[in-house]
Amino acid sequence: MRRVQTLASGWGKRPWLQSQTKRLPAIVKLYAGPGPNPEVAKLALAAKGMDVNRITRRLTLTPDGAPENRLPKYMAMNPAGTTPFVVLEDGTYLAESVAIARYADALFADGTGPGAVGRSKVLLLGGPSAREAAEVDMWQRRMDHQVLSGWQRQFQYGE
Repeated sequence: MRRVQTLASGWGKRPWLQSQTKRLPAIVKLYAGPGPNPEVAKLALAAKGMDVNRITRRLTLTPDGAPENRLPKYMAMNPAGTTPFVVLEDGTYLAESVAIARYADALFADGTGPGAVGRSKVLLLGGPSAREAAEVDMWQRRMDHQVLSGWQRQFQYGE
């Protein structure tokens, strides 16, 4: 049986990166729209060796000008009405770029990603120590608040 990772809470030892016998569901679809967060999710999945072009469904505007991600079909998948979000092979939906990156870390932490040539072992959200993880969280929050928030507002208020 192939040993893979599980997501679990924890901080210091990053238990979601510990080998488990239960296989995590694969990411089968990425829904993305305009803006920085879908690009972050695409970069994270590409860094793990996934064929992002094959799994991405770009959400645009409907003929009447409404954002496609706000249609009832997509609101049922992601009630926040935001992008990005992914669909897992078990039918679960995960939203938010950081959550998607964290899931990709757990999914491919054993180095067996689709394009595994050593790169999928790199942790997107920090190393195994609490200090390294905290540093990544610190910089990620700084980027969110001080760099990306202005860019996001252009898309948020432009709808």
